[in-house]
Amino acid sequence: MRDRYLCVVDQIEFTKLKQLVEALDPSAFVVVMDASEVLGEGFKRSEKGI
Repeated sequence: MRDRYLCVVDQIEFTKLKQLVEALDPSAFVVVMDASEVLGEGFKRSEKGI
């Protein structure tokens, strides 16, 4: 079984992440989804109050 990773990144980081994944494994399977909310250590509340 291959390794699997889940990460949350902003739009700027996403562009860099796509380039990195392509360079490391051109056949990688990547799923991209918008997140309406992310909770947990390391995440700050939006300035919009959402």
